[in-house]
Amino acid sequence: MSGLDDLMKKERNLSEQLDDAIGQRVRAEQLHGDFEWYDSDSRFAEQELWEAAFQSKYAWQLEDMAHQMRQLKSQMFDDLEDYVEGLKKDERQLEDKLDDIYYKKQKEVLKEEEKHYGH
Repeated sequence: MSGLDDLMKKERNLSEQLDDAIGQRVRAEQLHGDFEWYDSDSRFAEQELWEAAFQSKYAWQLEDMAHQMRQLKSQMFDDLEDYVEGLKKDERQLEDKLDDIYYKKQKEVLKEEEKHYGH
């Protein structure tokens, strides 16, 4: 039953990879949620700061810096969302490979049973 043993080894390996991918995705989604919370709070602080500095001669610098920060945050969110989507894609591919292994295992088991029972 070396063919079946090989398939079981591949299945275990793919299952471990899938578990790792799921764990990474969950952590990335949690990180995304934390960043969204941080972004919400920072926008509130930014608005308060802008209102306090509105008449200041440095107001344009503050606005420019805030604009750059918004762009960086937006890029970070986009990158994180792309990363999560990539992990989801990897999960689907691993699940497809596991399905294929399962099918091959079933065929191997049937083949072994036929040999054993002489059908």
